[in-house]
Amino acid sequence: MKKIQIVDIKNGKILAKEVSNSKGLMLLSEGTVLKKEHIDKLAENNISEVYIVDSQEDEAAINFYINNIEEDSVDIIKDVIDNKANISDDKEKDKIIQITKEIIDNILINPQITQQIINVKRGNNDIYTHLLNTAVLSVVMAVKIGFEEEKLHDIALGALLHDIGIVDVKTYYMDTDVDRLPADEKFDYRKHVFNGYEKVKLCDWMTERTKNIILGHHEKVNGTGYPFHKRGKDISEEVMLVAICDTFDEMIKGIGYEQKKVHEVIEYLRTVAAYSFDYDMLIKVLSNIAWFPNGSKVITNENEVGIIVKQNKGLADRPIIKIIRDSSGNDLKDGPVKNLLECLTVFIVDTTDEEI
Repeated sequence: MKKIQIVDIKNGKILAKEVSNSKGLMLLSEGTVLKKEHIDKLAENNISEVYIVDSQEDEAAINFYINNIEEDSVDIIKDVIDNKANISDDKEKDKIIQITKEIIDNILINPQITQQIINVKRGNNDIYTHLLNTAVLSVVMAVKIGFEEEKLHDIALGALLHDIGIVDVKTYYMDTDVDRLPADEKFDYRKHVFNGYEKVKLCDWMTERTKNIILGHHEKVNGTGYPFHKRGKDISEEVMLVAICDTFDEMIKGIGYEQKKVHEVIEYLRTVAAYSFDYDMLIKVLSNIAWFPNGSKVITNENEVGIIVKQNKGLADRPIIKIIRDSSGNDLKDGPVKNLLECLTVFIVDTTDEEI
């Protein structure tokens, strides 16, 4: 987001903050794709400058802290998961606690992280990055949903270590739907929750809430989860939150599931898997995740190709896109920008990785 004089605005720029007149009446809403008539309206109301979207800067602001944490943390997580570090050792324990503290502190001091739609991209599909991503996503969502601050540390730590027992699994689980595996392989995979709990149950520095996340992150409210087939309110809200965030990240990375695109995962969780989780919490989480992350290329029902430039708050499936290829297949250097909140007949039908 950056401030710009209205005399310097070019058609197609996107308004980053709503604009009101001197009486407090809104003139233009956030997300408006600015055209000449909008600029004239601003001038008539003596508005000399506005904030416009700078996609690269906005995304960098949100993701900068995650990248820094990841750079310093993945090796520590790897050592813990691979049994190269003993989490009962004070030095190793302090390293893990420091990671959770950094996650929480950076989220709490960066309000834009919890105010905006979250862009989740596939990234690396290794188990260590998955643990970190699940921890970050769980804490962001805990803050958004309104969890008490005292629970944030337990949620971050439980999410960060939830798959600590997976190193003992012999079954291959990458890009594989483990529920379709033979019974013995499925059992081997599912043991990772018990394996993980065994590693932490005697850690007196860890709360029971955290240990229960490690043990119960595959439970489902309809009783189809494991290890205890718990139902409904027998599953605590912090375990349920991590379970949702874990399943989401597993599916986009292909850990225990066949790998899917972000919008495919959201649609699956909203429909097929909806009653596996607390429905209200599931919808709160999914409504805050961009169906189509900033920078991804999409295909519309009009057979145009566009690139996502901004999200619309509260409507994660209706972003703002810049058209880079028209319906006739012609590449566009300065194509139109379409806000899908305004272009009501335009829908995204798929994503593409094609170089354009």
